[in-house]
Amino acid sequence: MLRAARLSAIFPVEGEDGSELLRTARAGDRVRVHYTGRLSDGTVFDSSVNRTPLELVVGDGDVIPGFEKALVGLSPGAFVIENIPAQQAFGAYDHDLVLNVDKRRIAVKGVLEVGKRMSVEIEPGREVQAKVIALEGQTVTLDTNHPLAGKDVTLEIEVLEVL
Repeated sequence: MLRAARLSAIFPVEGEDGSELLRTARAGDRVRVHYTGRLSDGTVFDSSVNRTPLELVVGDGDVIPGFEKALVGLSPGAFVIENIPAQQAFGAYDHDLVLNVDKRRIAVKGVLEVGKRMSVEIEPGREVQAKVIALEGQTVTLDTNHPLAGKDVTLEIEVLEVL
């Protein structure tokens, strides 16, 4: 795992009297960050750069586990590059999440088309995002895995504030 320089490693986080000089992120802290997520081929899948920074509470589970883990110990101004394995990103690809469903038993918003990602109600009150893999007669094959499941990702993270 590659880590760029952390300010907390360069500068002390406590003064001689024990007071904190640079606040480092810990579980429960609210942080503001910019990030860019890339796949192994360099393709950007998401970024907050040129948008409003992401604000989150470390440990609340609002982002992938590897992202939260990378934030712990960082101070404002820190920039890191984290290689995150699939298990700590969007999870392993799960073949059990590929479903063969009778078209008459599901509700869809839009037209079913192979290759299309869409919202599908697979039972009353249970809506999922799915990719249509195949259409055969009255059967539709849906992949309900996250689109990035099974993929390792790289995150570039810049900490703006630890609140």
